Amino acid sequence: MPRQPNPYFRVTVYQLHGPLSSETLIRAKYLDSPDFATQEVQIAGRDSLFVRGSISTDQARWAPLVSGWMQDPSLVNGLGNRTAAAVLLMPTNHPESGRVWAMTFGMGFQMLEAATIDPGLGRRLLIRCGEPSELRSVTHSRLDSRAYVARTSIPGGADIHGFGASELGDFVSRIVAPAVVEGLLAGTAGARVEIRAADSFNAPLARHAHQLVADLDAIEIILDREPIPELAVLEHIRPIKSSDTVVPILKGKLDVALGNQDDLKLGLAWPTEFADEAMPFSHFEISGLPQRGAVAQGHNLEDIVAQLSALPDGHRFVRLEKMKIQAFSDDNDPISNLLPARQWLTFETNANDRRFCLHDGRWYVVDEGLDVLLSGRLKLIFNTPSPLGELPFWPADMDEPSYNQVLANHLGGVCLDRKLIQCAVNRKGFESCDVLTPDGTYVHVKKLGRSTGASHLFAQAGVSAQTLLDDTTALPALRAAVMNAGADPGWVPDRPEKTVLVMGNKNRLNEKSLFAFSGMRLVRLADECRRQNLELFVAPIAYSP
Repeated sequence: MPRQPNPYFRVTVYQLHGPLSSETLIRAKYLDSPDFATQEVQIAGRDSLFVRGSISTDQARWAPLVSGWMQDPSLVNGLGNRTAAAVLLMPTNHPESGRVWAMTFGMGFQMLEAATIDPGLGRRLLIRCGEPSELRSVTHSRLDSRAYVARTSIPGGADIHGFGASELGDFVSRIVAPAVVEGLLAGTAGARVEIRAADSFNAPLARHAHQLVADLDAIEIILDREPIPELAVLEHIRPIKSSDTVVPILKGKLDVALGNQDDLKLGLAWPTEFADEAMPFSHFEISGLPQRGAVAQGHNLEDIVAQLSALPDGHRFVRLEKMKIQAFSDDNDPISNLLPARQWLTFETNANDRRFCLHDGRWYVVDEGLDVLLSGRLKLIFNTPSPLGELPFWPADMDEPSYNQVLANHLGGVCLDRKLIQCAVNRKGFESCDVLTPDGTYVHVKKLGRSTGASHLFAQAGVSAQTLLDDTTALPALRAAVMNAGADPGWVPDRPEKTVLVMGNKNRLNEKSLFAFSGMRLVRLADECRRQNLELFVAPIAYSP
């Protein structure tokens, strides 16, 4: 007998905000293309929409390059691409909620209007039905403007702590785990199914139309539950609804920050949905600029802010909403979708006695417990006196390298700023510190303007400490550099014992000043140092006129 097909199949599902309308939920470029069409359909009695077509190119992007090498264009004639793409749009069981299911096929995910996607749908589902001790793959990012992303797979499964994710602000963007979804055809009689969760979820759903609708209704019920206690930590940072009364206040605060070059709470981050692809980009293109039809290239946060900072108050956020950004590789190939510019920014502020942050284009409220924990840890770090004592005067117009020399003279130490130490594990070299004191204290100095600078400072201190502890060739190389700088190589201890972070800003920083995600990075750095028997201190200083 022929083998009977499974009564279910794997499908990727999103939830979108908006009415059941292709004009609202599908990108205009596809609706306007003659290669795509929209059809009204019925799925088990529910009025739905099916948008389908194909993405085609007459010639592969690499074809001209190859033909140029061979000097024979005929060899690549007809080497084009044709890729199917489709989206099935179906109302949820509660259409009054303004949400629509979107099942994507082939390249269909590219057709969705990004601004309508409900972020974190898959994560919310798995947090409520996953097996907490049997997570198989976790992708988590450190929300500190470094775009640090780690994807770890453990075939036998482990709990969330087994994947190195920290409860202090690590944002879990993808999870793969078995789950028991009551009411799901594939999970009948308590059977476990594997769910792959991100902003969408991928799970086995029923082939039969009526059972498919029942499966989606069952998932909708699970989404209304409370999280499983062991996984609740993944919701320490929770999204807020766009209709929340605090959102206009948050938008106003972001508008002001976009015009303030010294705001520490505005940063750049890779959009979560694409960050774990680990594809480096050489540049991004910014469209939707004030000049009609103009496109700007950029590499960092300042390139985005530069398009907005000159606009008057109240106009910057409005323009930001119209801007879109797409990342490109060294070969000028697009490696991300065309995304709203706000999805590339991170921002943190306080309102109504709560801490809020913008990440991946969505506003989040920081859980009070996490906020209290972070604030308490930062206060302890900032209130511990630095062994450097009173720091020397830092004129507002003095740059960082000049102050490093002033500080070295004041401490009787040696300036090692930009003197890279090469060793076995780091052939290109690392910065051991900016100033080394006679008692072997490593001093790292940063003139902070944006959160990116704070992250760089913490990263430099962390890399230096870890390298000096782990690589036996690093200490001799550092001692040689100290001697070449005219100081005593005996100042270099056999292992690092004290590190001080000097943080300059126009206002003296404290535990409430740092960008929340930078604060989380500082706490993690302090924990890493403590595990290595290394004391970490901070020494904030305000520039003087």
